[in-house]
Amino acid sequence: MLLRTLGGVALPGASFRRLKPLLMLAYLALEGPKERRYLAELFWPDAADPRQSLAVAVWQLRRASPGVVRVDDQVIAAVVECDATLLREAAIDGEWRDVVDLYGGPFLDGVDVDAGNAELEEWLYGTREALSVLTQNALIALAEEHLSVGDLRGAARLSERAATVVRDLATAQPESLSRLHALLVATGNPRSVAVAKEAAAFGVTLSEHADRAAAATDVPLPEHNLPNLIAPFVGRDQELRDLEALLERGERLVTITGLGGMGKTRLAMALARRMVSGRRFTRVYFVPCGVERPDQVLTQVAAVTAPRTGAPALTSLRRTFGDESALLVLDDLDQVAGDAQQLGELLEACPLVRLVVTSREPLGLTAESLYPLGGLPLPGSAAEALAGTGETSGLDLYVLTARRFDPRFTLEQANARLVLDICRRLAGAPLGIELAASLSSVISPEELERELEADLDTLVSVRPTTNPRHTSLRVVFERSWSLLSDAERGALSGCSVFQGGFTRVAAAAVLQMDVRLLTALLDRSLVWRAGGRYDLHPLVKQYAGEKLKERPDADELRARHAEHFCGLVESKSRFALRAGQSAAFDELDRDHANVRAAWDWAGKAGRHDVLERMLPMLGSYLADRRPSDERIRTVDAALGRVDPDSALTARLLLERGQFLTYVDPSESRKTLVQALLLARRHLGERRAGPWLYALGRTLMHLGDLPGARSAYREAAEQLAGSADEQLLGGCLSNLAMTSTDPREMERLFTEAISVCRRTGNVSYLVKVLLNLGGTLVDAHGDYAGALALLREALALERAEIGRPQLLIYLGCVCAHHLATLGDLEAAEQQLADVRDLTAPRVPWDVAPWMLAMPSNWARVFIHYARGEEDLVRSVGAQVQDETVWTLLAWMALDEGDTAAAAPYLHSLVELSKAPCDARTGLRLRASAILLSARSEALEAASSLHELEGNGSNPGLPHLLEALEIIAASNLVPLAFEAFIVAHAIAPDVVGREWLELAASQTRAPMHARRRAGSLLAAWPAGERMPPSSPPVSAGVPLTSEAVVEAARDLMRRLSPA
Repeated sequence: MLLRTLGGVALPGASFRRLKPLLMLAYLALEGPKERRYLAELFWPDAADPRQSLAVAVWQLRRASPGVVRVDDQVIAAVVECDATLLREAAIDGEWRDVVDLYGGPFLDGVDVDAGNAELEEWLYGTREALSVLTQNALIALAEEHLSVGDLRGAARLSERAATVVRDLATAQPESLSRLHALLVATGNPRSVAVAKEAAAFGVTLSEHADRAAAATDVPLPEHNLPNLIAPFVGRDQELRDLEALLERGERLVTITGLGGMGKTRLAMALARRMVSGRRFTRVYFVPCGVERPDQVLTQVAAVTAPRTGAPALTSLRRTFGDESALLVLDDLDQVAGDAQQLGELLEACPLVRLVVTSREPLGLTAESLYPLGGLPLPGSAAEALAGTGETSGLDLYVLTARRFDPRFTLEQANARLVLDICRRLAGAPLGIELAASLSSVISPEELERELEADLDTLVSVRPTTNPRHTSLRVVFERSWSLLSDAERGALSGCSVFQGGFTRVAAAAVLQMDVRLLTALLDRSLVWRAGGRYDLHPLVKQYAGEKLKERPDADELRARHAEHFCGLVESKSRFALRAGQSAAFDELDRDHANVRAAWDWAGKAGRHDVLERMLPMLGSYLADRRPSDERIRTVDAALGRVDPDSALTARLLLERGQFLTYVDPSESRKTLVQALLLARRHLGERRAGPWLYALGRTLMHLGDLPGARSAYREAAEQLAGSADEQLLGGCLSNLAMTSTDPREMERLFTEAISVCRRTGNVSYLVKVLLNLGGTLVDAHGDYAGALALLREALALERAEIGRPQLLIYLGCVCAHHLATLGDLEAAEQQLADVRDLTAPRVPWDVAPWMLAMPSNWARVFIHYARGEEDLVRSVGAQVQDETVWTLLAWMALDEGDTAAAAPYLHSLVELSKAPCDARTGLRLRASAILLSARSEALEAASSLHELEGNGSNPGLPHLLEALEIIAASNLVPLAFEAFIVAHAIAPDVVGREWLELAASQTRAPMHARRRAGSLLAAWPAGERMPPSSPPVSAGVPLTSEAVVEAARDLMRRLSPA
């Protein structure tokens, strides 16, 4: 396997893309084996645990490509070949061609190191620079070889690359500068001026090499008719390289196709100039055609390039170019497409002639090589634009043009985003950019952006132009429109009905468009293709939409569009909440804009049947994949157009109420009550299960547990055996969450799981497994049992549903449980898996904040398990979570610092008052009371307060209150905490054996086990035990019932007589 580091970084055959591990692998491949400690400190100097970060990186590399690294006790080595290493070896051996072939771009291009890591940064940029210099030397040597045998074309190509391969010529060797300058002069490359300046700055003499190069060639510049440049040519470096490569490999006819205004003519002219300076041909001619009939082409070519002899055009051209290597650039052959046999005759008659043609569509000749031309590239953000990073040629053209009309124009913070948005709206089309920029002295970017959004006709030339074809974008479009057949015009205008692109299947269903018509629009660059989808060019869409409005069948087309996408949504309904939902939603994601357009049209057109059919699946899709404000807007758009007293309104209000549950629960309750009344009126009293279920969720969120419990009970009765039975599992699970009886909860959860499996509701099954896992931990401290449930839930979510936030949460809870069980390596791997799982599903700019809170939460407990208490505090300060507050409060009280514990205790008390499910409320309350009891005891001890009898013990009332909740609600983990607090308050009653229970049982929380263990370790040898012992032994694993019974026994012993 070859590790590719030149032009990026990748392991071929592996989809692994994590930069830090790959950077480390590249470092090892070039620098050889290194000690673990050195690597950890070099690559993760600021990490909380550099060695653990290194271990995770090695594990990730091994998982991506087994055997790629070798790990010994102290040393790590790369077991992979690297292109950069091969390049260095080839340079040493003087294998210049191998060096050039291996160099795919800058070393680790696009990879940066963390700020402040000076040592690694110096290595990265130093290696990048050294490899580019080696490549430059190889290119220079090869160019000199080509020049020495008179191959000026090859020398020009290689010396051009040599001039650009080193980003900063100051890093080039003086000897190389001199040799490069000589080559650039000999090949007529204007870059020689910049190289000469660099050489002068270093005091390098250029004359010797320049004279030698001049002597190596006496090839004159080719004859040409190219006009002098009156304006700079901006960008298109890659396109020029591509076109040069096509000519160099022997292509006879290259057609540059593209929409009008894309810059085809300028690109062809720039290519011709390169051919002249590189002496690639003996003659280079530019021929503006613009003929009306195909049979006029050769006459026009002969008129420009051949002497007037009165002979037929083909004869004249054969005499002129018959034995010469010539390049003819034929511009504007739109009218010749499909009937270009005269060009075929020219190529046959003049075998050394090459043709470069510009046309809006292919010519249709066998010898033709097509080169579709798109817009100029644009940076990804305004920040990139201002920094000058990435592809900026589209913006460069805007700025250059704007300064022709307003020399004071600059791209700055205030206008960069607006200018970038304008260029994006124009899809980087050079003509559109120039027209927009020419208005910069008249219209501000803010105004121009607003006007373009409404009407592209804003873009007209406000000054005289020599090219009437380019006076406005409308002129460009109308010319393209005039070249279409009636069928093609119908297809193009029909395409404007689609929003966000379309598939070939959709085009056939809605427009009856066959492959022939689609190909014709693609050939003319009026339609773009990206993967398996198609879309109109942004500059065409508005004008095509205007043409659609003129069609008498426009409404019929919109109806067919709505029917098609209604059918698409409806066809996915069988996957709602079931296996396959993720893939179904992915497909709806791709056509989301079309689905929304169909929905809006159905509302406006009064097609309530379409709304009825779309709503079930669309509601699920919106809830899972779209932002809350969009969900509500979508439903509201339909609500305003349907009968307010109807079953459809009941269903729409149901969706709206559910969308509002977490946004505005009071409004949600109001909406759902109204929806419930309508459902009962129009569907019947016994068919209101979904509405009651949704109302129960909102009431639960508002803290009305009795109301929620009542709604869930009634909903469960109606859902059982109904068409909506797949909702029953979720309803039973939520009903369990309103209970404080552990037996009832477990019975309901078990029933909910059974129903979800029977009805195929995977979406709810995942959440029921999660809820049951939480109950196993809260009630029994059964982390292993909960982990098994969570792993099943995570596997189902990953394979079938794919909700990013739930994937993150499930993965982080698994990591927490693994840490609690002592498997720290598995916990770290689980967190790494969470990042890998969510990366393909979450936009890169959203992933960091979505991951931060839950992963930091899990990491707090991993740090605690390692004994890294400073990291627990620093990371825990970033997390708003009651389990973290509890841990931090216990840590503070372990150190006797009641002041440090106070903020966490206050947060727990406040949270216990907030709406939540019944069991969580009891757990929060008991936890806060226990911590209060312990804090009171510490404060009393610090003030040397004399205690007289149990009744006056500080903290005892709170302890007894907590024990009562623990015993009544079966809160096993909190029972162990209570044993420790009881020992602090009444050590004469609660002695060593109670602490041994807390220290030895895996059902106890980590902090309880650790605190009990530290107290036992400090227990004075031979000290008399208190007279009472727990009713159970610490030597065996205890059942939940035994632990709760011990808590009851302790409560009896501590209670005042």
